Amino acid sequence: MNEELLQRVKRSTWKEPYAWPGGYELRVVMSDGGVLCRQCVKDNWREIVQATLHGLRDGWEAAAVDVLWEGPAVCCAQCGCELPTEYGDPAVSDSLDNRTG
Repeated sequence: MNEELLQRVKRSTWKEPYAWPGGYELRVVMSDGGVLCRQCVKDNWREIVQATLHGLRDGWEAAAVDVLWEGPAVCCAQCGCELPTEYGDPAVSDSLDNRTG
């Protein structure tokens, strides 16, 4: 199972960073709930491989590859860059729709 997950992480980082169909950007979700940008996955690949293969739960263990569908943007758990969601934050769009004036 962990080897299959690592293959998905590798494929989504280097070869196929977008879901098909749809073209939505794939993100790596870590076992502690953090999300990494593609560059941080590349920069920390060895740590991710070791932690994921051996279940180290040290913050580098990958848990999933998925699309960030909606909600507020999240920050990369390593570098802090903003990772926007595909459909944005419904709370923000609702408040914009209810503006007066």
